[in-house]
Amino acid sequence: MSSFFAVAQQQGRAALETEADTLAAREDFDGAIALYSKILQKSSYADESDYVVLHKRAYAYFSAEQFDAALVDVNQYLGKYPTDGQAKLLRMYIYQGLEKFDLLLRDLDEFAAGRRGDPAIDRWRTSILIEAGRYAEARTSIRKLLRLQDDPEVHAYLGLTYVYEQRPDSAKIVFDQVIAKEPAYVRTYLFAGSMCIDQEAYGLALKYIDAGLKQEPGNITLLFYKGLALVEDDQLKEGCSTLTKAFNAGFDDAVDYLKEYCYSTKE
Repeated sequence: MSSFFAVAQQQGRAALETEADTLAAREDFDGAIALYSKILQKSSYADESDYVVLHKRAYAYFSAEQFDAALVDVNQYLGKYPTDGQAKLLRMYIYQGLEKFDLLLRDLDEFAAGRRGDPAIDRWRTSILIEAGRYAEARTSIRKLLRLQDDPEVHAYLGLTYVYEQRPDSAKIVFDQVIAKEPAYVRTYLFAGSMCIDQEAYGLALKYIDAGLKQEPGNITLLFYKGLALVEDDQLKEGCSTLTKAFNAGFDDAVDYLKEYCYSTKE
């Protein structure tokens, strides 16, 4: 091939890659994938630039939630560059999307080996254990985190592990502890209130939710849960009024409950 055609080919590839990058930045991931694939169809994977495009396509597949295709690409990339930290992170996110939690935790433990004591990694690992349904392990991890810092968010997640295990009494003890220590942390009221609604303990749910609204009167999620607890407790007038307020404030999911409880007509 003459140098002229080689240069022209490189310029054409560069233009395609730039266009693909632009599409990816605009979140047109399908369009970006098509262009990255067009480049890679002619690639021999002879130099680093080919693998750069491969990594970009893996990220585009991931962003488009095409996790299996993303995993194929990132594994090929890591076969060439096994120490690339960004690619390792991407693969972990892909594993999370595929719900391959054992593989994710394996990679995460390896990734964390040189980053001991990084709270962000420890929190992520804990959240994965919860997502994987490994609640006892998650509680062990949470307690380790709490020994380092008594964070209300982490402490509240301890309560959630009991919620997911259908142990509401244990969850309530934890939520009450968090509220006593950090009354301004509003998510605890959400967790406790929604748990009580699931248990059909509507009066207790309203106590938690009203306490949360005293801390943050404009919290539309709490407002929605209050409306839900009220209508479930057959307090339709106040419940429908509260759900309407939540909907008007931007909580779109309230419309389904308004239709069910407030707009239906009886024969």
